This record gives sequence, C-alpha cells and structure tokens, in this order.
Amino acid sequence: MNNKLIAIILVSIICFASCKTKDDEVGANKAPMVHLPQTISVDLTLKQGKQYFISKIKEGISDDYTNIDDCKIQLTPSLDDIDFTKVGETEIKGTVSDDGTNSLGKKDKVKSANFSIILSIINTNINEAPQISLPTNIVFYINENPTINNIKAIINTEKVKDDFTKSENCVITTEPKLEDINLTQVANINLTVTVTDDGTNSVGEINVKKSSTVTTTVNIIEQTTSLIEEGEVLIEYIDMEQWRYFSFEANDTVGSTSADKTRQGLDWDIAFHYYDIRLNGGLSGNGEGAALLVEGADSIDGWNSVVKAPDSGYQTDKKGMILTSAMPMKKINVSRSHVITGNMDIFGGELGTWVNSKDMPPAYTTTDQIFIIKTAKGNYCKIWLTFFNSSSLKMKYLIQKNKYLNDFQ
Repeated sequence: MNNKLIAIILVSIICFASCKTKDDEVGANKAPMVHLPQTISVDLTLKQGKQYFISKIKEGISDDYTNIDDCKIQLTPSLDDIDFTKVGETEIKGTVSDDGTNSLGKKDKVKSANFSIILSIINTNINEAPQISLPTNIVFYINENPTINNIKAIINTEKVKDDFTKSENCVITTEPKLEDINLTQVANINLTVTVTDDGTNSVGEINVKKSSTVTTTVNIIEQTTSLIEEGEVLIEYIDMEQWRYFSFEANDTVGSTSADKTRQGLDWDIAFHYYDIRLNGGLSGNGEGAALLVEGADSIDGWNSVVKAPDSGYQTDKKGMILTSAMPMKKINVSRSHVITGNMDIFGGELGTWVNSKDMPPAYTTTDQIFIIKTAKGNYCKIWLTFFNSSSLKMKYLIQKNKYLNDFQ
C-alpha cells in the first residue's frame, strides 16, 4: 500500500470520528416522552388539588437527560384559572419542554412535546339519606292493652338502611312523639317518622348528616267495635257523556269527568256512566276499590242474608266498552267494573249483571243482585242497585266504617 492511500484512509477515519462526536453532541437531546391517561381525577374528599394534579402529570412524563423537575410544563387553561373546589371536567392542552441537556451533559436546543388531558374534579364524599321501611297502617287493638314498646317494636333502627352509617347509629324522631300517643282511646293518628344518619361518608369521615321522612297511620281501635252506616241515594243526571262520582263518606256526589277520563284521589268510591259502574281501584283509581257478586242473593231476602263480607274473591276494574252516543252509535274502551256492569249493550249483546234491557226504545229492569264492594279506603260495603231509567238510578248501601271488620251487623 503506497503512502498516498494510507493518508486517504487516515483522513477518512479522523473525519468519521469527528462527525460522530459532533452528531452525538447536537442530536442526542430528544423531546420529552409523554405517557398520560385520557383523564386524571382529582377527589375533593381526599383533599386532592392543584399540586396533586401536577404530580400525576409529572408521573407520565420522562426525558432522557433532563430531570423531570427541571422540565417546564405549560397548561392551557392555566391551573390558576380552574376552581378546584367545584366538581366538573376541563379539557387541558399542555406542553412540556426539557432544558436542552444532551447526552454529554451540555446545554443544547430545547425540545418540547404536546399533550391533551381531561381534568376531572370529583367528590366521593357521598352520603345518601337513610331509608326506613314501615307499613302504611299500624293497627293496635285497645283490648290487647298495647304500650309504647309495641310501637317501638315496629318503628326502630332495625328497619333502617344506610350506605355508610350503621343502622343502630341512626336517630329516629316522630311527630307526634310516641310518648304522647294515647293507646287507650280509639283514634287514627297520622305519624311522621324522620330518620337521620350520623354523617359518615364513603371514606369513613363524619360529614353532613342526612335525613329522610315517611308517614304512616297509627290506628287504635276496639276490635269488636262495629260502625255500620246504611243509606239509600238517588243519583241523577247520569248520561253517556260523563262519569258522576259518589262518596259513601260524604253520602253525595263529588264531581264528574268526561266519559274517557277517570278521577284520581281517595275522595270517591263508586262512579256512574249511564248503566256502567266504576270503582276507585284497579285501572280506574288509586284506591282499594273492588267488587264481588254474591251468588244466590237478590232482592230484600238476599240483602238481609248477606251479614258478612268474604275475605277474598274481589275483582278490580278492567277495560271494557262503553257507549258515548246512541245515535249515531259510538263506543270507547275505558276502565269499569265488569263484575257489576257486565257486558250489556242496548243494541244487543250479553245481558248486564245488575240491569237488563229489551225492546226499542230500551226498557230497563234491574236484576236485584247484591254486590259487596271495597271502598277507596278499603272498607267493606254491600250495595243493591234498585232502579234505573237512563238518566237516574237508586242505590241502597250498607257500609262497615271500621275497615278492619267485615261484618254488616
């Protein structure tokens, strides 16, 4: 090998070494690497805030040669513009820049990386109000000598459920106070029951106490007290265009609705639309209304023979066709008592249960059937529909006003 070739090789080696060192010094500083989740949550309950959020961002950033604490992080919007006391989400755009340190420890060109993240401010300090399960009616019989302890056996913390407070640590208050209830006199008492927890939240801290309220009725009765009321009423102005509503408690009509509507509330028990009958229960109302046909009982002898209401067998209202116009004939499908009304149609069809018709114009005759119904409030009542002439009807009734008894004597 001649001297000229050796010289060329040596120059090439020197140039290569020189270029490699220069590239190492200039190009070794790479941009920071960002590995962040889509969302960082800040929990107010755990007293996490701005500094916690910054620390979680730093955990997701790395750089080859710059210490992460020496990196510069810029956020938009600025954390100073974010209220860290309010629950909510904010999208944040960020840039992280190193200080330019390269592989040789020298300061070089600063490198940056962009990122986007959702800041979610949450509050796991959830303390839901406790709930207490009570019957809607609590019955005590005077002859059984009830005491306040009998009420407390029903209204107590064992009936309470709460997410984080033990049931025995909840407090129950009533209005009126249980100690003020006289269990030796017949009465119906509306009792308001409030249950309050101790404020324990989801992380075991004591925070704001929560309460809930339910109402129940304390019925103090004499088991043998029978409260019978008998009457006979004439219901007038009934037609195909409306329902007229009657209350046994008021012994009078209490309003009307169009044929296609029904009436809510417990202020009515039975309603009349032409020869159709409706009760406050089932599809017709939010009461306990239902009906039962007493088989084999009719007229005055049947009326007198019915001395006690059966415990079961009652049927609530369901859908059925009623007439809203005779000429031209129009029908609609609404709720009514099929037990009492039957399927009567003045233009033919099956006969009704309480009234029949024949001929044209129709002539009506009652069947003198005896029915037992439950009123809106659950009292037993026997009825006898004695007359109908297309615009009025007569109804004889006997109601047991003690809803816990089913006798008619």
